[in-house]
Amino acid sequence: MEYRQLPHGNEREKFGVLGLGMGNIQHTPPAQIEAIIRKAIENGINFFDLCAGGAVYEPFGRAIRGQRDKVFLQVHFGAVYDEKGEYGHGMHQLTSDLLKQAAKSSADPAQFPESAEEYGAYQVPKTYLHLYGENPIIMNWDIPMESFGGKTAYEVTRDLGFPAHASQQADFAWYFRGADRAAEVERYSPCSFGLYYSTVGEDTGEGDFFENLEPFLHPAEPEPTQPAPLPIQQPDPSPALRAAAPVSAADTNWLAVPAVGTAILAAMTAFFSAARHEEKN
Repeated sequence: MEYRQLPHGNEREKFGVLGLGMGNIQHTPPAQIEAIIRKAIENGINFFDLCAGGAVYEPFGRAIRGQRDKVFLQVHFGAVYDEKGEYGHGMHQLTSDLLKQAAKSSADPAQFPESAEEYGAYQVPKTYLHLYGENPIIMNWDIPMESFGGKTAYEVTRDLGFPAHASQQADFAWYFRGADRAAEVERYSPCSFGLYYSTVGEDTGEGDFFENLEPFLHPAEPEPTQPAPLPIQQPDPSPALRAAAPVSAADTNWLAVPAVGTAILAAMTAFFSAARHEEKN
């Protein structure tokens, strides 16, 4: 797998050039979804787009349990909607409100006891809202990216992403008109966000969503160790040393066994030799 680093990413935050989307497998049996995710991670895929139905999340959670530090997630949960739903969309307003509630209660196991028992509770460290007025941050989506042939993130969205959403083009093509750069979009600017909630302090406003966050790192590989040396077989003491060693009563008794056996064998040999001698005579 080939990996690439984002312009503002930590040197260890490298994304595989191939990712895996969840939209087309949300109706797959959960056990199979879990197996797919595990197999993908085994083969180097570390970026997953979780734009899918709720049936995906539980098997996905089971699959990455114990290896969360190996994967990056793209989630769709209200980050692009302001509190007014941007253009007054009711579902967008609801999503924004739910996002704010979820950010503050994510570490509370009492909110979803069954989920907490199965997966544990995790405190989301930062939450941004689009066009949020407090703690503003301006993102720069006009930086050319070598990974996309010099296109900026805005150009990738406009030239590659938006044309793939055929059902949206008639209603939202106006968004890109007259704007060759993201910074030139005036209505619902894609660059303007605000830090709604944080457990890691406020941003400096330098345009970095990951500011103050510690990256997930793979556990350090253990140092290679040399195999333990085989025990050295000490040579038996010489006959002279054995003779000099004190002899216990048990040793004396065991020494008598072969002596008695030898005497019996000698007696039997003499007996049968005498018998054969008499027969010849």
